[in-house]
Amino acid sequence: MGACATISIWTVFQAAAENYYVNLKSPIEITRDSGLVNFKGQRMFPNDGLMPEAMCIALTKNHLETEVRDFYNYGKSFNSNNYLCKLVNAYSQIGIPIILLMSVPYEEDYAGHAVAICGHCEADQIKSHIRKSNKIKWKSELIDQLYVHDDQFGPFARISFIKKNLLLTPWSELIKANKKAILRAVIIPVFPKVRIAYENIESLVVALNRLIIDSKVNFPDILWDIKLKYSETLKREIKSIKKYDFVSEEYDKNFKSTILTKTLPKYVWTATLYLYDGFSGKKKEAIIFIFDATGLVHTRLLLHVLFILPIMDEFVDIIKKIEDSKKPYKFYNKVFEELFDGYNNNNDFFI
Repeated sequence: MGACATISIWTVFQAAAENYYVNLKSPIEITRDSGLVNFKGQRMFPNDGLMPEAMCIALTKNHLETEVRDFYNYGKSFNSNNYLCKLVNAYSQIGIPIILLMSVPYEEDYAGHAVAICGHCEADQIKSHIRKSNKIKWKSELIDQLYVHDDQFGPFARISFIKKNLLLTPWSELIKANKKAILRAVIIPVFPKVRIAYENIESLVVALNRLIIDSKVNFPDILWDIKLKYSETLKREIKSIKKYDFVSEEYDKNFKSTILTKTLPKYVWTATLYLYDGFSGKKKEAIIFIFDATGLVHTRLLLHVLFILPIMDEFVDIIKKIEDSKKPYKFYNKVFEELFDGYNNNNDFFI
């Protein structure tokens, strides 16, 4: 990657600098921060471009941490586009652009290119073949387009998805050849106190989804949405949630006031379970699982379970069955320790 890598990092800093410890830097400063010499052992400025490792160095020197997802070795059978949508949906609300690394058609070949993802567009409904499947459904599957800052095409250039790992970008239209961009990797800048990655939460949500199915709660289609948020953003969203028609004003007021008065970490992961009508596209929050994004892996990250739909008793019953008789629930043993260990000692664990 050439100047595109530097400009992508510059775009990240424009958003991240809202936090007082991240500084705005010029493209020259970013290039110089990326190392003493380039990957060929030559001077950093001017140079032929930055490697992903050098990009991460420049980001970490400005008080950010980086999470890298490399798609080079996954193979053609892996649905990297679906995975990219999960990451974009998960990290977008924290407000720091994700850097997308791809191979774009250039002249007769391909060239490495970096862009900063600034936004995305969601369809009204999940695609029919996904809706009809028995697999777990994710809100990220609604994403059908990305908006990126491309140093060659300007802000809000559009990227669409083709098959499992191909991207339709302005570069394909420019070259006018039947060539599509290939997704290679993403660099996810996060604030230092965010220590839990998306994958740590997704594995717990997969187990929660199975738990809810086994609990025999009479749900229609359900949709999961995993997001990293500021806790203050979460509280604002909870205040604005509209209650179900059959839920009393007292219940709605009580659960909201309980969580709004809680002390939460600055950064939290939320896994929201939606009741989803696949035909109309309408969705409504039912349960919100709140996780500590500043915790450590293999500790109990689940802080609270918030029931917008009043089904706490049914949910707690299945938890008690798991606790009292672990033999029929071997699948849950490890997950139970990470999710619900000690819940009886916390009166406000289930809200």
